[in-house]
This record gives sequence, C-alpha cells and structure tokens, in this order.
Amino acid sequence: MQHAICGDAGDTHEIAAWTSTYRVRRIALLQLSYLAPSVVRTILNGQQSADLSVKHLMALSKDLPFDWFAQAAYLGVR
Repeated sequence: MQHAICGDAGDTHEIAAWTSTYRVRRIALLQLSYLAPSVVRTILNGQQSADLSVKHLMALSKDLPFDWFAQAAYLGVR
C-alpha cells in the first residue's frame, strides 16, 4: 500500500488486488476489537483453551455475536 501512497504502484489492478486480499482480515480485526472484556482478560491471562489460537479466533470472528455474554459462550471462555 505504501507504493500506492507514494504514487509508484504498478496500476489500479495491483492496488485492487492488494486491498481485496486484506479486506477479510481488516473486517475480522474490526470485529475482534469489540471482544468482551472478560474474553480479553482470559486471553491476556493465558487461561483460554489451547485451541483458541489467533488463527482460530480470526476464523471465528465472522460469526462472533455482538453480545458479550454470547461471545464468551461462543468462544468457550468462562
């Protein structure tokens, strides 16, 4: 993306390919920014289940409920 800002990107197809590649990741990160405080605390304390990795959390983010209690249940966090 730095190339697009500086004006030396190949062409609009290159920029479009870059932005669409990272669109899903940006959406996932945005959704994860609203994690319940109890879920964040559990993860920061290292008390989450072993299968709740960053990769798994990113994959689960698309179906993550908005309700904090529902998030904890969905992610298996107490």
